[in-house]
Amino acid sequence: MADLKASLTRIFVAWKTRRFLKEFNERPVSFPVPASTVKNVLVILPRQVEHVDAAMALVRQLRNYYTEWHYMVLDMDKIMKDKLNRLDLPNDQFIEELSKNKFDFSLDLNSHFDIRIAYLLSMLKIEYRLHFLPAAEKYYNIIVQMNMDNSHFKNFDFVVNSLKTIFVKKGQ
Repeated sequence: MADLKASLTRIFVAWKTRRFLKEFNERPVSFPVPASTVKNVLVILPRQVEHVDAAMALVRQLRNYYTEWHYMVLDMDKIMKDKLNRLDLPNDQFIEELSKNKFDFSLDLNSHFDIRIAYLLSMLKIEYRLHFLPAAEKYYNIIVQMNMDNSHFKNFDFVVNSLKTIFVKKGQ
């Protein structure tokens, strides 16, 4: 039964996100991007509990460097059941509430692809979507490769360093 639900979820997500993905994936993204084009950032915490502290340290580093950005941190595992649909995807009401923030950039800090997160970011129509896996390329337009050999990385310094070359501050 779980396999059937997972299959239905993948089909539903592909169907619901097709327009957004077609529109956004046809738009060329040229790098570097002026940091000033980003106003609101959605950070998706890692589902691996042992990486949450490092993720919060990353958010603090980003706040110190990109001071003009506004940040929202989301833990997918803490979304209330009434905010999810039958397929355990964020429901339309929850997506509508989040969309009021008009996110320009999303930072998915999970080391594995999660269809629920990809669905949410697509439905929010976020311009710049970052992930660590090239396999997630359909849903994300910025891929920052992490060292998969070190599954228990202690920090996200590689993300900060990459972002500084992707989102460039004026005069740098």
